[in-house]
Amino acid sequence: MERTKRIGNIAFGICMLIASLIMIFDMEDGYRIIVYFLIVSLIYRSIKCFIYFFLMARFKTGGIVILYKGLILLDAGVFALGLDNIPISYGMIYLIIVALLSGVIDVLQADQSRRMETGQWRFQFAYGASKVVIALLCFFYLNSLRWLTYVYCAGLIVSGVTRISTALRKTAVVYIE
Repeated sequence: MERTKRIGNIAFGICMLIASLIMIFDMEDGYRIIVYFLIVSLIYRSIKCFIYFFLMARFKTGGIVILYKGLILLDAGVFALGLDNIPISYGMIYLIIVALLSGVIDVLQADQSRRMETGQWRFQFAYGASKVVIALLCFFYLNSLRWLTYVYCAGLIVSGVTRISTALRKTAVVYIE
């Protein structure tokens, strides 16, 4: 992993920890911070996909998928802009669905890594499974906004710590002779 990518993951993990702690102590402001954080990250990732598509991916086989990915991310980011005007419980449903889909994608990527016989699929599988379990627990506590907030913040804390630990882990360098 590059140094700038490591620094970005550490900063992102610290932001997740801070946002979860703010949400635990002040639910209104914490909710807004998490929603704005989600909006910025979705729109930023969509812009990265657009730049990559117009510079390189349009010349590759299947590069149009990158454009579609950018459009979907932009659409999700613009949709998330409207989460500020609805009640918190409905906005939390959207955040829970995002966490659930993210966990399912992590589990599927871990399964693909296991099939390719790479060594680090267990960590990714455990991380994805924990995100799925936390999202399902959030759906279970949907009637109590306080417990829903605690469970969701626990998931954010787990995600933040995982990002920081992944960024600090040493990776093998492959030399080609």
